[in-house]
Amino acid sequence: MVRNTNSKSVLIELPRSTNRKGLVVFFISFIIAAVFWLLQSFSQTYQSNIRVPIQYAQIPEGLALNKPLPDILEIRFESSGWGIMKFKRFQRNQAFVLNLNKFPEQKSVSTSNFIISNLPEEMASIKILMVSPEVLNLGFEKRREKEVPVVPDLKVSFNSQYGLAGLITIKPEKVLVSGPESEINKINEVKTEFRKYDELEDKVIDIIGLVDLGSKNIKYDQEEFELTIPVEQLAEGTLTIPISMPQNLQNTISLIPEKVQLKFQAAVSLYNTVSQLDFDPFIKMEDFESTNDDKLKVHCKVKQDFIYKVSVSPEYVDYILIK
Repeated sequence: MVRNTNSKSVLIELPRSTNRKGLVVFFISFIIAAVFWLLQSFSQTYQSNIRVPIQYAQIPEGLALNKPLPDILEIRFESSGWGIMKFKRFQRNQAFVLNLNKFPEQKSVSTSNFIISNLPEEMASIKILMVSPEVLNLGFEKRREKEVPVVPDLKVSFNSQYGLAGLITIKPEKVLVSGPESEINKINEVKTEFRKYDELEDKVIDIIGLVDLGSKNIKYDQEEFELTIPVEQLAEGTLTIPISMPQNLQNTISLIPEKVQLKFQAAVSLYNTVSQLDFDPFIKMEDFESTNDDKLKVHCKVKQDFIYKVSVSPEYVDYILIK
């Protein structure tokens, strides 16, 4: 429709349906062109890099690896865009597995040959340009198993008037380690991962792992252990105990006094089990030989972990020489 607005200008108004059809045709053409461009692009050849996981299985019976092997292979390859997509999808879904039982006498494996021989048929067109590392160096030696104690690696502190109500325990107490004989022979214990527990007032039960020994070739038969730290409120007690002396001093000097008073704290549930046998107040021979004074320091050995804050009174005692 043509409408005269004035003598100098003319406005032509097209029907709306014509505008819509033009837009639809434009978008369809654009999409078709984009699809053809993608198809052409994906059909061309490109080079790309990819990191793929590798696992090792079926170590020959009675043997163990004595050299570290990589967990990842870095591959540079050439393929069409479609091939690159397939390879990367394959890499996300699974790892390459090297069957070591096939190489009991072989000292090395070419990673390029290994990758090529293990590619699925639908990726046969992929050209492997380089693999890092280029070679897997295999080393085997006699495999050994050994049971060793598990040692908790802890730093523990308690709130005021609280302490241990028994021994800190780990279950199971031992772990079976296996691997190359030369490495297993050096292991006499295995520590847990370090844990810190501050200002305890209640019993702790925790699951804890073992420290990494830094060798991929050493295996544990168990990864998790139960740690128990028994905690209770403390009660205070007092005992009077004779001072012990080195045998060669017993007929040489006489102590004044011959007994000391020990003050201590112990867990409430174990308080009644504490006796004189849990303490050993004593005089050191070297103190007697080095002193220029007429007093000797009283040391005290405590034989139970659940006994705390032991004080000795008097801390120094007099002595006289026996003629």
